[in-house]
Amino acid sequence: SDLQAFLWVVGADGNSNRPVDVQPIFDVPVWSPTENKLAYTVWQSSTDGYVPAGTVKYADITEEEIQVDTLIKEDSIIPSLAWHPDGESLTVSFPRTKERPPMLEQVDLTGKRKMLYTLEDEEPIDPEGLYTWAFISLKWSPDGKYLAHNLRMNSGSLTADVVATGVLDVVNMQLLSLNDGLKYPQCLTFSPYSEKLAYIAGAG
Repeated sequence: SDLQAFLWVVGADGNSNRPVDVQPIFDVPVWSPTENKLAYTVWQSSTDGYVPAGTVKYADITEEEIQVDTLIKEDSIIPSLAWHPDGESLTVSFPRTKERPPMLEQVDLTGKRKMLYTLEDEEPIDPEGLYTWAFISLKWSPDGKYLAHNLRMNSGSLTADVVATGVLDVVNMQLLSLNDGLKYPQCLTFSPYSEKLAYIAGAG
């Protein structure tokens, strides 16, 4: 698309409007749960126009300045990301490729990365058919023990209608499957003490 969105921050009083990045943003930026920091992904210019870049940035915002750092730069699109509740790291989703299944990584604010979870296929996928493409709609429980998510298929129209909903128990590294639901992170909400998850089940 030629219509790109650019990220700005505005003071709570409506003043001090400042641009964050010269690159257009891809997907919805996410605020740190602990500080005035924004994490986001961007589009990049190519011979085919703007394409999603496999770049994760975060902006440290103060009254004096906006400091932007790049945490990840890959050749792959980034379908989803979320702040860990402690504000010290981000969970980043990587989509399926020919070489690897969908996976999640944890990256701290120095750019140090570690594998969080890899989705193991129950049976070989058909590359020409429908298959699980990526984790999306990432939402951490307040205690950092559970990661709610949706699983996006390799079909945009199918994903718009329905997605599988699940919870990753990161203590036991178990994936818990729930009902089908909708692909929006705001449809997944943990209770304040992390013992319950509310979500919208259904399709369409």
